[in-house]
Amino acid sequence: MAQNELALLYENGKSIKKDLREAVYWYNKAAENENEFAQCNLGRCYQLGIGVKKDETKAFEYYKKSAEKENIDAQFHLSECYELGIEIEKDEMKAFEYYKESAKKEYNISHDNAALLLKNNLECENNESISNSYAIAMDLYNKVVKNVETLAWFNLYNLGRCYELGIGVKKDVIKAFEYYKKSAEKENADAQLQLGYCYEDGKGIGKDLKKAIYWYNEAANNVNELAQYNLGRCYQLGIGVEKNETKAFEYIKKSAENDYVEAQFQLGFCYEFEKGVKKDEYKAFEYYKKSAEKEHNGAQCSFGYLYENGEGTEKDLEKAIYWYNKAAENENEIAQY
Repeated sequence: MAQNELALLYENGKSIKKDLREAVYWYNKAAENENEFAQCNLGRCYQLGIGVKKDETKAFEYYKKSAEKENIDAQFHLSECYELGIEIEKDEMKAFEYYKESAKKEYNISHDNAALLLKNNLECENNESISNSYAIAMDLYNKVVKNVETLAWFNLYNLGRCYELGIGVKKDVIKAFEYYKKSAEKENADAQLQLGYCYEDGKGIGKDLKKAIYWYNEAANNVNELAQYNLGRCYQLGIGVEKNETKAFEYIKKSAENDYVEAQFQLGFCYEFEKGVKKDEYKAFEYYKKSAEKEHNGAQCSFGYLYENGEGTEKDLEKAIYWYNKAAENENEIAQY
């Protein structure tokens, strides 16, 4: 455990100068001594190229070792490997099983370890040590529990996704809804977004537009850019709420600022056609440009139009043709015309 903790300090530059090679050295030492947290951390280092050359085969091997010791984080990463076929033959059933394993745990191991640490620290001889150790142990306990629970609720979301898409298990939208709901109630923004879709489209539950708006709001408050965009769409079209172009613009803008490409295109549209905001051809040009460069064919077509007509920029027919071509190649029928 000390070897793993020392590696973490080296990796993050806490109490010592950051040194990724030293971090990997101590993760290796701890992993050789069968520490499952270090094995998982080594897997992460090999997956992301932290202090070592990227090596997905080694990443998979270390995640597997750690997952076999019931490490929730490693089980999650192993699920991804099996689902996406990362250095292993794609196996959606195994992906599903690992998601299920890591989601169903009640965090007893982590709780017990933290509680034991707390007990040991409280058995110090003098009062000052007890006070300091208690504070340190409580801080560690809270961090461990929070991290483990956050990951577990994310795995519940992944289980919902497996049931919805039929990944390693027979499609079941009712079960998908149930897992999304459990995860959403624990503040997982992705699950909150999916719950909004379920209520809007009537997937696994009766259609309920007010509840759809509620869950889009929850996810948007948790800075989910897709939920922010969906709220904008709902206010734009009057889905579950009264039409309100100003509010639609505000939510689309939030989503665009969080780099969602569809929102960036729609924001350009709002600025160009005065939807919920004063007309501003320069800002329309700016947001069309952002989304056009990310291969959004509608934005590419609109970008070409601005160059053709000199709106928000100087007229440039060569650039207009260039962007119409880009959009046409991406199957935009208006650009083709």
